[in-house]
Amino acid sequence: MYTMQELRDHAIKNLKGGKFNILVFIGVIIVAMIREILISTLRKDDLTTQAFLAGTLLILGIVYYLVSLAQKDLSKV
Repeated sequence: MYTMQELRDHAIKNLKGGKFNILVFIGVIIVAMIREILISTLRKDDLTTQAFLAGTLLILGIVYYLVSLAQKDLSKV
């Protein structure tokens, strides 16, 4: 519910001429990955599947951090 509201608000701001913020979409993907990890543990999936999901989440976290740093540097210019 929260993710749909966040995407809708971002789309409205973008249509009004606001800047495109990729962090919103990366954040939505991170929330979806956390949900998938929780479901995977309840299904008792293989350890390799859970490790793959955890690794993907780690990579997405690093990407989120790097993009946020890049956007801060661009806002200073």
